[in-house]
Amino acid sequence: MGVFNTKDAVYAAAYAEEAAMVDASEIIASALELSGMTKSELARALGVSKSEVTARLAGQRNITVRSLAKTLHILGARLELRSAHVERRGESERGRVLHMEQYRSRRFQREHELKLSSSIKFTERRLKSAMGSAK
Repeated sequence: MGVFNTKDAVYAAAYAEEAAMVDASEIIASALELSGMTKSELARALGVSKSEVTARLAGQRNITVRSLAKTLHILGARLELRSAHVERRGESERGRVLHMEQYRSRRFQREHELKLSSSIKFTERRLKSAMGSAK
C-alpha cells in the first residue's frame, strides 16, 4: 500500500472533496492572473475581505458553485462544470494522488511567481514615483 489508502471509501470521498477545492482555487488563481486584477480589487468587487480572497486562492474555503461562478464572472471568465468517470481499480487511483501533488507543486510555484511579480511591480512603482518627483 502507498502513502495514501485509496481503497478506503471514506478517504476516497474526502480526497475527492479536497481535490475539488484545490481545482477551484487553481481556477480562481488562473482567472485572477489573466484578468490583471489584484486580490484587493477582487475583494472589493466581491464585497469580501482581502483575507477571504487569499483563503479562497489557497483552497482553504469551501465556496459554493454560485460564489465560484460570481468570482469568475467578475474576473471575466465563465465557470464550466463537467464530470469524469473514475476507475476504482488500485493503480488508477494512485495516479490521482500524483495528480494532486502536481497541483500542489504548481500552486506553490504560482504563489512564488505572484510574490515575485508583486515585488517587481512594487519596485517599478517606487522607481516611477521617484523619477517623477526627481523632475
